[in-house]
Amino acid sequence: MNHLINWIIFFPAIAACVILIVPRSLAGWSRPVALLSSSLVAVLALVAWSRFGTAASAGLSQQTPWLPLMGASYSVALDGLNLPLVLLTTILTPLIILGTWTMIDGSSARQKTMSAMVLLMETGALGTFLSQDLLLFYVFWEIILVPAYLLVGMYGGEGRARATLQFFLYTFAGSLLMLLGIAWLIYQQQLNGGAPSAAMADLAKLSLPFDRSAGGGLFSTQGLLFLAFGAAFFVKSPLVPLHGWLPSTYTQAPPIVTIYLAAILSKMGTYGIMKIMLPLFPDAMQAFSSVLMWMAAIGIVYGALLALAQTNLKTAIAYSSLSHVSYILLGLFSMQGPGISGALMQMANHGIIIAGLFLIAAWLEQRRGSQELQAFGGWARTAPVLAVFFMIFSLSSVALPGTNGFVGEFMVLMASFRTHVWPTVLATTGMVLGAMYMLNIYQKTMFGVDKKRGHEDAKASRLDLGFSEGLVATVLATFIVGLGLWPQTLLQSSSLAVEGVVKRFAKEAKLEQSQSSSEPGPMRAAAQP
Repeated sequence: MNHLINWIIFFPAIAACVILIVPRSLAGWSRPVALLSSSLVAVLALVAWSRFGTAASAGLSQQTPWLPLMGASYSVALDGLNLPLVLLTTILTPLIILGTWTMIDGSSARQKTMSAMVLLMETGALGTFLSQDLLLFYVFWEIILVPAYLLVGMYGGEGRARATLQFFLYTFAGSLLMLLGIAWLIYQQQLNGGAPSAAMADLAKLSLPFDRSAGGGLFSTQGLLFLAFGAAFFVKSPLVPLHGWLPSTYTQAPPIVTIYLAAILSKMGTYGIMKIMLPLFPDAMQAFSSVLMWMAAIGIVYGALLALAQTNLKTAIAYSSLSHVSYILLGLFSMQGPGISGALMQMANHGIIIAGLFLIAAWLEQRRGSQELQAFGGWARTAPVLAVFFMIFSLSSVALPGTNGFVGEFMVLMASFRTHVWPTVLATTGMVLGAMYMLNIYQKTMFGVDKKRGHEDAKASRLDLGFSEGLVATVLATFIVGLGLWPQTLLQSSSLAVEGVVKRFAKEAKLEQSQSSSEPGPMRAAAQP
């Protein structure tokens, strides 16, 4: 098992290629193959987790020269920062496939394409999280976008053309700027070290100039790199006001793609901030921390208000996702150890919760044939099991103590309060608004009178969850309760890695304080932010 991490990354892609090349007569096996292969990858990830931090951890890192002239290598490793997200990706993928099993219908070509593209997205996500080389990170970052574009464009709703265009323009522009930033960093490494290197560990040692007199530092070397990488990561997260692609893409995409975008792809942006921007650009992150925290706090309230105003179920959940991802950003921008730990935990928690909510929305749409809230009502009587799971996911979304949504958001708010009080106060109001919109959605779908009852009422039992749907919902609910009661399961494995990121800030802050204290009085006063 010396190449365990390679199997985790590339086995889904291998299975996807097998699905694509098999003859049409065997296309009916595409979904079982996708489910089986993704389940096997989940088992491999659990094996890797069991070896993490022990003497038997061979195979959890690999490094091979790739593009020596550019200083790039195939360098991947499982560490405390990516472990929760690797587990999230590998566990959610088979659950998403199983939960949307009856929705991937139609022609054999459709089944083959959707099954293969989802597995390719899994490889792209895992490669992004596990990469320790910046150029390799970019390659996997781009790989995942291709199947997402295809699936939204081919199998999305009536407005898929516009949604695909928005998704492409936003993500392509951000990715292009990040590529320029990567090239700049590799060049800087060559100037300082004598040889190019794209290794994240090497690039983190660079002392990039940050001159506060250059537009507050924004037009210094570190400030411009901050903008280049932020363009990619803030769009993908997304950070308001760079969220324009989100509502239309989430609403128009097929259910399996919507869940993958919200639960996993959005974490690529927040992970990039934590893994790359915080260690490489600590001065810029500290200088703009206050502004970024205000933007995150506004995103929390903005997303919550829009979710409250929606009449479309899927769009309302999409805006709720925007609001809750903003809590993750708030924790990262606080630049406090508990805030970063809470943000990392909330990345995994949000993925579980939003997958459950979008699955509920997909199951309801499949049974009713509509996404409009006015088309529902009274479903707690005809589908009691669905109603129970919907309540569990909703309570976790509003951060009820005892659920996984509580611990991460509480840690984020505590850390945020230490540094910036008023953005935290604004963010806290988002929790109240979150309870309002989730209870509003639940009331309109599960209670009241259904004014559009049809012939299916004679077979009300089939409106409730089937075996496979109930199994998926049970697993997600188990994670919600388990991580809510035992959050240390995730926090303990990532604590040392988070401490390493925080030490980088402390070192830079100490250096800056030392430099400013050695200046004459007037100059020292002028250097204060």
